[in-house]
Amino acid sequence: MIKVNLLRQSGGAKGGTRVGTFTNIQTPNFEGGNKPLLIRVGLVIVPIVLGYVFGSYNISTAKDKIKNLNDKASSFEKDIGAIKPELDLIEKLSAEKNKLNQEISNLKALSKKRYRLAKSLDAIQTLIPEKAWLVKVSYKSNKIIIEGRAPDDQVVSSFMENLEQSAIFANVTWIDSKEVNEPQGIVKLFNIQFDLENI
Repeated sequence: MIKVNLLRQSGGAKGGTRVGTFTNIQTPNFEGGNKPLLIRVGLVIVPIVLGYVFGSYNISTAKDKIKNLNDKASSFEKDIGAIKPELDLIEKLSAEKNKLNQEISNLKALSKKRYRLAKSLDAIQTLIPEKAWLVKVSYKSNKIIIEGRAPDDQVVSSFMENLEQSAIFANVTWIDSKEVNEPQGIVKLFNIQFDLENI
């Protein structure tokens, strides 16, 4: 800082003017006078610059990551598009396999059912008395209902006892019986019901 001291003084009788000389001149002091201002400016500007640089770096990094992810997604979509026909074929073959497995299961169940019925009919044939004969056999919900003819009630009772003693039949139940006129004469029409077991 420069300080100037100018003095004006009135002259003698002639009214002249005298201009004074410089009496105090100071040189600028840059050693410590402006440091606080520079520090304050630096404390404001430096964080802004650093924040800008850091933000720019993060944005650039994020853009690179997004680009890489988009490239990977595009690659995956291409790969999926390439194998989609094979996936469709695999799905179709899986559906056909499930259908075949279901048909095999149905055939096994039907085969088992036929075996049980064949076995039960064979057993009935061996258990029916010589003088009795069957007219109708029906099967539903593991139950067999037979309609037959016999000369009298004693033959029907004998047939029921044979069924009860069999290991493959259970819950032998007499439904009804009545006399009917057949070409060979009057006979007993009977209906018997029982369950299948152990076949």
